[in-house]
Amino acid sequence: MLAEERQARILEVLSESENGIVTVSALSELFGVSGMTIRRDLSRLEEAGLVRRVHGGAVSYEGVVYEKPFLTREKECGQEKQEIGRLAAQMIANGETIILDGGTTTQQIARNLAHKEELTVVTNAIPVAVALSNYLRVQTIMLGGMLKRKELCMVGPPVIEELSRMSVDKLFLSAAGFTVERGATDPDIRETEVKRAMIKAAREVILVADSSKYGYVAFAQIAPLRAIHKIVTDDGLSAQAIEAIEAEGVEVTMPGHAAANGAG
Repeated sequence: MLAEERQARILEVLSESENGIVTVSALSELFGVSGMTIRRDLSRLEEAGLVRRVHGGAVSYEGVVYEKPFLTREKECGQEKQEIGRLAAQMIANGETIILDGGTTTQQIARNLAHKEELTVVTNAIPVAVALSNYLRVQTIMLGGMLKRKELCMVGPPVIEELSRMSVDKLFLSAAGFTVERGATDPDIRETEVKRAMIKAAREVILVADSSKYGYVAFAQIAPLRAIHKIVTDDGLSAQAIEAIEAEGVEVTMPGHAAANGAG
């Protein structure tokens, strides 16, 4: 296991701990590595502002955002995600092959594809596949791998290997956060590896993320902002943020702008 992957798993263990505390001894036994290795991991996480070292272990910082389960995130920014889903679905043409990444916003895209024809959708997300299952004119390809229970998506080498043999028109990418400086980020190194493979497979990369995610930096970088062609978000982004993003060569699409363009 790579150090970055182990550190991501440590954050998961910490987020699932009832008292918000992890010990060096318990982590050492869990991962089969020395206490010295775990201490280095905890030091790295403390430097990143994700944990606070204490004698014999670490505790979570108050206010640090860890990865939330899919069913929890599904209820957050619901209206904004629905608007993003409708807007993103309009970017998909009949006959295209696309990837829908795992996420609550990409699930909303899937729910808006009922009238598409001859569409092929590749996904690693169970909720996305379920949403697509009722559409007779949409072919769904489910990527197989290791099930990440909280996120209801597949991760791991088999997913990445399958993606390496694919070429698609568009990728609709999800992320926990995005900034100009750090690009798109996610808490889990396993998911970021899958997302990078998706980016390599796609001719066009479209990030779908509500405006609350702008300015938040999660543990692992998915890709720099310049690797993304378009961002579909809600009307909550400031003019300053839009200007900074577009200066990186990324097109920003929002419901308000889309309505104004349509009216013109």
